[in-house]
Amino acid sequence: MTHETPIIEVTADRLGPGELCRLFHQGAIAAVLVGDPRVRRVWEALVLDATGPGVADDLPWNASLLEIARNHRAGTDVSDRLGDVVEFFPGAIGYIGRKLELSRDPTTGELSCQPAMFSRRSTTSNPDLSVFPLCWEIVADVMGSVGDGTANVYRVAVQRLKYEHDLADIIRHYELMGSNFADRWTRIGRALDTYRRAARGPLKSKYLSNIFAFLCLAPPLRQQLLRLNAMVARSDRVWRTNGETIIGEPHYDSGRYFSGLCGARGNIVTEAYDGHVWHELRIAPDRLVILPGGPAWRKWGIRPTLHRVLHTTRASQSQAHTNITLLLGGPRQRREAKIPVRYLKPKKAPG
Repeated sequence: MTHETPIIEVTADRLGPGELCRLFHQGAIAAVLVGDPRVRRVWEALVLDATGPGVADDLPWNASLLEIARNHRAGTDVSDRLGDVVEFFPGAIGYIGRKLELSRDPTTGELSCQPAMFSRRSTTSNPDLSVFPLCWEIVADVMGSVGDGTANVYRVAVQRLKYEHDLADIIRHYELMGSNFADRWTRIGRALDTYRRAARGPLKSKYLSNIFAFLCLAPPLRQQLLRLNAMVARSDRVWRTNGETIIGEPHYDSGRYFSGLCGARGNIVTEAYDGHVWHELRIAPDRLVILPGGPAWRKWGIRPTLHRVLHTTRASQSQAHTNITLLLGGPRQRREAKIPVRYLKPKKAPG
């Protein structure tokens, strides 16, 4: 079978052993599970029914900073952090979210959730586990179709991520997280990270980006280097946009075999890269967009899909459930191997 698009729609009855693996090997950069009522059911249970007054599982973008801090579980890396998170870094990441990890005891089959407790308005409660078996079932079905259906799944990611509607509010979050509560050396370290992440083209390599960042700390050199970087960026297809603002840098999901995305979008767009051009992914509550990650490449030779998040100028009303992504993914790998953006060769166009 040949395909004319690198984004392939599949139904639940096509999630047979190795089917998604075959599609990804043929050149698909994303597979979209459509017509599966389970997807909308978990969206409604985890997002629509989890917000608003009087609910047991109020989500962090409706909570105070103190409640977010109480529900945060720190880790050494972004992918290790669980609970409520506030992730804002210029050009690299920008959302408020709640990240859970499900695990199943291999002996008893009992399903558990981490974090196991959440604080809400000075009281604590357990997450509602009733919909989590369905999340596990979806991930297990996709995992069997992506690769090995006999492999045991022990950890599943369930994440709810909210992107701000207003770009000015995103910038305010950057400023809050970056400077207001940091001492001098912390600000210098954050500036180094900002300049390093801003490097484009050849300057993006590991060593040159570090040199570029250090030189940008010197005011006499900074403007010239940033002008040079801007010139390079215009010829870099990975970072080129049509006027949109990148709030989620181009990246591979290096810690999961795959990520499945559903949700409601207004003026936020997720795009996937086929090695030549970017393709917008249509995210909706009843569609699960499946993107292969780093472990799938290492185990089955499925190249991970480079993707990014953009803030656009599209007209959109600010609504309670707009610009929210529900991510189902797994199995999570404790040991991650970072994949440089330019390491993998472009995927061949299907057809």
